Amino acid sequence: MGFSCTTNISCRSIVQKLSSYEQNVFVISRSQSYERSNQPLGIYAHHLVKFLADKSLSVSKIFLEAHADLIKNNLETNQRPLICVDAASKFKLSDSFSSVIHKKVVDLFSLFTTIKKSNHKLHLKPWNTKLSVVNTQHKCFLNVLSVVFNTELTLECKASDEGLVVKLVSTDNGQQTYLIHHLQRVNEKLELRIRVISSATDPDPTSETSEEYSLSLGRPLIVRSLSKPYTQSKWKNYQQSLSKPATKP
Repeated sequence: MGFSCTTNISCRSIVQKLSSYEQNVFVISRSQSYERSNQPLGIYAHHLVKFLADKSLSVSKIFLEAHADLIKNNLETNQRPLICVDAASKFKLSDSFSSVIHKKVVDLFSLFTTIKKSNHKLHLKPWNTKLSVVNTQHKCFLNVLSVVFNTELTLECKASDEGLVVKLVSTDNGQQTYLIHHLQRVNEKLELRIRVISSATDPDPTSETSEEYSLSLGRPLIVRSLSKPYTQSKWKNYQQSLSKPATKP
């Protein structure tokens, strides 16, 4: 069966309007992403940060301004954020927040998300070398761990959990920095398996000297924290407190 347009609006204009609507509402396969390898926080964050410090703007207005700024300065980007305004239009980021349960919420969030900085020592006997290892949360990301080795030995690092990705991101001034991605996939305690590939004195270690070392990094992140009995109890108490009517002091 054929298709024909008999109305005053041409088929071409209909297609153009639908194409415009498509690009502004949802992501399509040919759209570019907001992320860039040289911009860890993505394109959108650079526009959003321009308006976060303006205390006169409501929460929804901040996003509307960021949206307009992105459209104005990134014409080559096909994706466009979809703005849906709700109760946020009534509030500003500078509004004070005081509540009996406020501290409970903050404490619980900290309990789930805090990745404490820790230091480790590894003694590599074949090379008579002691490694200094520091692991901490990577910037603001809760599912990425940064591990820094203070050594010039060439290392190979793998995670105990197959769902994790370990990448060498920098080698500066005798330090090697690895990032462990997808921490939310960790089922048990996270272990980093380390093997020396080569050194200045031994560029091709034999099987006798290339033994594997294991470094335990604990159980990071919010998803697995919920499995701890203590955390489960705290979370249950918090949920119960929300169901109770607020009492005036």
